[in-house]
Formats: sequence, structure tokens, C-alpha cells
Amino acid sequence: MASNDKPKKPTKSQRRTQKMKERFPDLDVSMLWSRKKHDGFATVPRTMPLVMKIIDAKSEKGHPAGHTLFCLWARALDHPYMEIDKPRILASEAGLTGDRAETSWRKRMATLVNLGFIVAKEGESGPYHYVVLLNPHYIVTRLNDRQQVQQQTWEFFRDRAEEVGALPEIMEELEMIKEAKEEAAEKEAIAKKSAAKKKASKASK
Repeated sequence: MASNDKPKKPTKSQRRTQKMKERFPDLDVSMLWSRKKHDGFATVPRTMPLVMKIIDAKSEKGHPAGHTLFCLWARALDHPYMEIDKPRILASEAGLTGDRAETSWRKRMATLVNLGFIVAKEGESGPYHYVVLLNPHYIVTRLNDRQQVQQQTWEFFRDRAEEVGALPEIMEELEMIKEAKEEAAEKEAIAKKSAAKKKASKASK
């Protein structure tokens, strides 16, 4: 009896592997990196290049903090929490050298805190010993709502987010921002109405 099962479609990874073999037939596959075979990889948002660009545009002049955030994500063990015991090494990874490397690194970390990409607490190694990485998609969305992201960059960011399947969480964040604004406006209107009522009551006495 013939099977009615349809042949499974190749996965996206399988299709890319086939295309790679066709276009690079002489490639030494033993030189390729595979997260299934090798240790030392990190899970990083695929929108990170644009996130870094947005951060650099908002950083203090001469102290772009985008690469500093990438270095933190490169050290994340599939978990947002980390402890930084040797900030000098983090400073070096961020491309900083010399006697003021750590000082410059701390300025960049302060930028990441102020923009909202990380939260940090003081510990043995200094003010950024304990760090938690926040979802950069949410933070970029909030910055854009405050008109702190260049329009073209925001459009590129949204397009890239859609390509990688992250657009729904951005739309969800936009909806939450809208609801928060409406709630704040409603509270403000109630407060104004209450104040006006009290003022009228005093005037009538």
C-alpha cells in the first residue's frame, strides 16, 4: 500500500547548505563554525548591528557604546545576568587601550545604563560588577517613541526585525506604550478635573 505521506520540505538551514555546496564546491567544510559541533558560541539578536548604530548615535561624542554592548552579549551564556570580575578585559574587547581604558569603558557602560539597554549594580570590581542585559528591541522601540532614533534607521530596524521574526514583539511594545500614554492622560484629566472642582468649591464659599 502506497504511503500518502508527502516528502518533507528541506529546512532553511538545509537549503542554505545546498546553495553553499553549489556556489563553493571546493570549500573545506572542516573550517566552518557549527554551534552543534563547537563550543564558545553566544546567542545574539540578529538586529544587533542596527542596535549598535542607534546606540553610537546617542552616545557621548568620542565614546560610542554600541560595540561595548556587543561585547556584553558575546559573553552572555544564554542568560541575561552576568558578573564582570575583570573590567579591564571587557575594556580591551571593546577596543580600548592605555591607562584610561577602564575609565572610557565605564563611560560607555554609563551610556548603556542611561539609554536603558542594561541595568547594573556595584560590586567588587566597581559600579558595573553585576549586569543584566535587557531586550534591545524593547529599548529601541521606546527610544523611537521619544523621537531619539533617526527615522531611516528606525525603518531599517523594523524591516530587519520583520526579516528575523521579531516584529511581533516590537508591535506588542508599541501597543503597551500607547496604552501607558492613554492611562497617563486619563489620570492627568481626572487630576485636573478634581483640582478644578476643589477650586470651584472654595470660590463658592
